[in-house]
Amino acid sequence: MITSKNKVQKPIALALQGGGAHGAYQAGIISGLLKHGGFKITSVSGASAGSINALLTVHGLETVGPEETRKLLRHAWEYLALTKTNVEECFKWARDKTVGKNTALASVANMLFAPALYIANTAEMMGSFGFVAAVGQLPHIAGEYVMQRLFGDKLRKLIDFGRINKTGGMPLFISATNIDKGTLLVSTRDNVSAERVMASCAIPGLFPHVKINDERHIDGAVVSNPPIRPLIKEGDDVVVIQLAPFDQTRSVLPQTALLAMHATMTEAIRGAEHINRIRDHFSDQEWVGHGLDEKQPRFHMIIDKHSLPRHGFASMLHFNRPFMDEVFKAGERAALKWAEENYDMIGEQSTYSPSSEYEHEPAPVCNLPRNHPASNWRGTGTDGPNLV
Repeated sequence: MITSKNKVQKPIALALQGGGAHGAYQAGIISGLLKHGGFKITSVSGASAGSINALLTVHGLETVGPEETRKLLRHAWEYLALTKTNVEECFKWARDKTVGKNTALASVANMLFAPALYIANTAEMMGSFGFVAAVGQLPHIAGEYVMQRLFGDKLRKLIDFGRINKTGGMPLFISATNIDKGTLLVSTRDNVSAERVMASCAIPGLFPHVKINDERHIDGAVVSNPPIRPLIKEGDDVVVIQLAPFDQTRSVLPQTALLAMHATMTEAIRGAEHINRIRDHFSDQEWVGHGLDEKQPRFHMIIDKHSLPRHGFASMLHFNRPFMDEVFKAGERAALKWAEENYDMIGEQSTYSPSSEYEHEPAPVCNLPRNHPASNWRGTGTDGPNLV
């Protein structure tokens, strides 16, 4: 889309948040950035739905190029959408797995499942509330069907995991939560697999955990939504694509859920900003001399405060094709608008800071040697340096 010769492609790293069906909106944003043409994606991280888009972006750009990657992103979310057939197959599979096909219990199971199937098949938003309500009758079994038969199998058809594992290329980071240890698991292109992506997308209470190395793993957004620190080492400009913007009209419960979703991301960025402020008081030689990374990352965020909030918090579960097609197009528009407004700032300065959301941001504190030129800056005055 950029035609002016003085408009060069600027390198950016993408940080892709999780957000269920809102991942289609995020895919639209990536498509819009590629359509704009002014950016070169150099590394990607993702959590939950963001992990799918991270993989699609890496796979597409490395195999078919930007224009075909845009088509891949759109096709993938259409392909991942739930249909009436999926719901019927899900409950037949759950019935057969629990009571068998030709038993007296099967007829009983059919009667028990009938209300759920009716809800799912007649819901106004097919594949969203109706499907979740139906799944609620057998959450583990139905969730396992969706995760393994639909999601996992489709991922393997969309992505060549073997090629990604065996070749070098764009750095990729995908988060999952080790629920047994309470720790973060970050998969890279060397070991990423369909199972690890399924673990990143395993929303607690809706989908079953996924075992990796005999340990249970769930949604990566629980502890890292998405990984930020690996991107800081890979690129100077980190662009966060947020999928769940705050809305003051929401009740306390969904707002609390959003706070939890954003907490790790905002704290990681605030930590990097804190290091940036410390970095300003050192020459390049002094900074590297302390064994620290010389990069000073800049942060940006693409967020649409209108398209997604108007659908409501629960629209994250609207896994139906019409909804995902609508938000994909909205994402493309939001990306092009953001690109036109912020292109000149990329490589120059941050356009987003979570610190600005605090009314009283405390001054940074750093342990500096007493005789250091920056010692008149607020510090502890100890014989440091203890910079992190």
